[in-house]
Amino acid sequence: MGDEGREGWDRAWRGGPQRGLPGPPEVGVDGDLLRRFGEPTSVTVSEDPPEFADRVWRASERCPVCGRTTAGSARVAASLNLTGARGRCVGVGVWVHRACFEACPVVEGPAPVPW
Repeated sequence: MGDEGREGWDRAWRGGPQRGLPGPPEVGVDGDLLRRFGEPTSVTVSEDPPEFADRVWRASERCPVCGRTTAGSARVAASLNLTGARGRCVGVGVWVHRACFEACPVVEGPAPVPW
């Protein structure tokens, strides 16, 4: 990706809405991830830019907020962003119900940029 492409990529990801999860995520976090990053100290979910959403792999159709399937529902292609106790950050592709996403509190500041 050239400089112009990279700038557009970064701008698109940082410009999307980001929300805080009201509790631990229902999906997207497994034991291996916790061992590497530590218990999450911050968990947010950010809407993926529509023009790049197809580049993110999503292992599950379960919503990280409520745990129910998003198949056949109004849903958002998003990234679950975790900051662990060891200070490391990771993003995981997820599907989130539109209503669940909108019910989470807004997090000020730019969303994380993958890659």
